[in-house]
Amino acid sequence: MVDDCHCGRYCQNRRFQLCQYARVDVIKTEKKGFGLRALTDLPANAFIMEYIGEVIPNNEFVRRTRSYETEGLEHYYFMTLKTDEIIDATKKGCLARFINHSCKPNSVTQKWVIGKKMRIGIFTTKFVKAGDELTFDYKFERYGAVAQKCYCGESCCKGYIGGALGTADQETLAGPCMQPSDDEDTDGAGAVTISQKRSLRKRSKPPQPLHDPDEVQSFVKKMLDSVGKPRLVNRLLHRLELTNPDNSVGREVLKNFVRLHGLKMLKFWLGEWKGDEEIVKSVLRVLDSLPLANKNGLEDCKMFDVI
Repeated sequence: MVDDCHCGRYCQNRRFQLCQYARVDVIKTEKKGFGLRALTDLPANAFIMEYIGEVIPNNEFVRRTRSYETEGLEHYYFMTLKTDEIIDATKKGCLARFINHSCKPNSVTQKWVIGKKMRIGIFTTKFVKAGDELTFDYKFERYGAVAQKCYCGESCCKGYIGGALGTADQETLAGPCMQPSDDEDTDGAGAVTISQKRSLRKRSKPPQPLHDPDEVQSFVKKMLDSVGKPRLVNRLLHRLELTNPDNSVGREVLKNFVRLHGLKMLKFWLGEWKGDEEIVKSVLRVLDSLPLANKNGLEDCKMFDVI
């Protein structure tokens, strides 16, 4: 493991701490809304800026997605920081949130551990000329209620943002002034220096709400296969929590979930994971959001025996 650099304030690798951002400008695009362009030539691997916003836990993320949808916001600016932490730049952020998606981007997001904190920076992947728009592949970095059509105009365009998983992985980097994270899975034991960048952890797709009543059957099947798998249970519960019962599609999806014996699986999870406070609370939140006309369904599956 690499310790913090002993050079202190004289260290030459303090781009995040000193906000040594590239010169950029906000522009208005034809179809993509606002964007960000470079004002000077940028070489490959140049630091553009840090992705800044409010760091929130998963339960607040769920609440805000519903709140923003109710407010009529078309675009959300969420980015996964850690398993249980998400950056929300929707209302409090920096210019980085204006960087648009492209299926053939000239930039990439990278996770850096500085001191003891995880931070996300955006770096160029190739030479960028002054005046060129800066882009990165959103992949599964940002959350949206529905799939957004892609207007990048590239020949390799997938049609929709996050339509397919690419090959470039987000990196967790360590070097002078940085340490690898203790709670992140890694594929290497040693620390990584700036000159020896390695990908340490693949991005995982953030949970998405259930959009189609027809997918509920396969979803319930995944629930049946989740025995002994707490991470999968949390992920499936997160999807249920994200499904909005206040709109017609979400309500129909949740009704279908109840019809396909979803209540029995929730009861099973309450019994299996009674010692896991996070899972228990999540199950109770899901139960509270289900469109149940009365308590008959809960009584039939003997839910009150475990609550």
